[in-house]
Amino acid sequence: MLVYWLHGGDDMDNVTLDRAVEVVRALRPEEQLQLRAMIDSWQVEAPTETTPEQERRFAEHLLAIGMIEHIPEGYPEGYIEPPPIVVQGEPVSETIIRERR
Repeated sequence: MLVYWLHGGDDMDNVTLDRAVEVVRALRPEEQLQLRAMIDSWQVEAPTETTPEQERRFAEHLLAIGMIEHIPEGYPEGYIEPPPIVVQGEPVSETIIRERR
């Protein structure tokens, strides 16, 4: 019943965060605790690295929704990522923020 009401019927496209919050606030405190326990059990660790297949599918998605005009070809074969530059003193990001003020 809660899922049906949360969805505003059968259409999954109508689910919004605002609607979900509205429904959760209407629950009794013990139901909110049950929902919290259920949501906590769903949490999984995000993968730390993506596979080439995932990156390709993501690029295709960006292309399909118009966020990019073409799929980048990537690095040439044999490309080696250069090592990071070590900076002495404060982090560069802090320097940039300080100098913008």
